[in-house]
Amino acid sequence: MLILPRFEILPDTLDWASNYDETRWFLVLRVQKPAHNGLNGLLNLSNTALARFDQPPLYAASSHKHSQNRALPHGDKGSTLLEDYSNCFHISLAWSLSRPTAKDRERVAAIDLRALRERRIAFDSVKAKIGNNVVSIPLEKEF
Repeated sequence: MLILPRFEILPDTLDWASNYDETRWFLVLRVQKPAHNGLNGLLNLSNTALARFDQPPLYAASSHKHSQNRALPHGDKGSTLLEDYSNCFHISLAWSLSRPTAKDRERVAAIDLRALRERRIAFDSVKAKIGNNVVSIPLEKEF
């Protein structure tokens, strides 16, 4: 069983992102690449589970316009390489059924986020939802 440590993220920029079909648009807070590669580690675990059920991976390089598909070392010895999708990670703040207008994009781009970029957001668990059941899976304090 792979154990992942708790991690922190730092906010970066506000942006608009769509779902794959462009039927919903999300105002998102993009995040800086987290130390210790925690988000890529979680993504790797998710994609491994999806593959076992013949489901497509999340953020596959061929299906996501933001992926840069770089390999990163993972774990304390750096022996396993993970794809780097750090530039895809974000926190969804709001959503809309319509594409943001140019004015919407300008307003978001004009927001000063300098003070927010200093705030650390800590993650000590992962929530998994299957049907109506939500399970909280704690992350380890250290490797």
